[in-house]
Amino acid sequence: METRIILLKPEDVKERKWKRVPINTDLIPILSDTMKGQSLVNDKIFLVDGHAPNPDSIRKPWNKAVKAVGLDLAAPVFHDLRATWKTNAMRSGMDQEIRERIMGHYDEAMNVNERYG
Repeated sequence: METRIILLKPEDVKERKWKRVPINTDLIPILSDTMKGQSLVNDKIFLVDGHAPNPDSIRKPWNKAVKAVGLDLAAPVFHDLRATWKTNAMRSGMDQEIRERIMGHYDEAMNVNERYG
């Protein structure tokens, strides 16, 4: 927390390389409070009654809500946060190379601006 960096091991990321992810200062107190109540036997950060949340805990209310307003939209998935982060980083003016490195897109031939932008 002191360095505001999350260090991910190669075996934990798809690129199989060490990855450093910066932590926004606004997130530090949230993570600190959350981790105080964590037992070290669980590697999940966000728990419900001490357990990883059931995927249906998001999917069922989503489906009910979109049906109630007459829409047919797929339930959001955790991976959608990557697209949201990328869009917000672009809007904030963050340098493209920094965005790509944070997202783990090291291959310069791979242009993900169109996908996430």
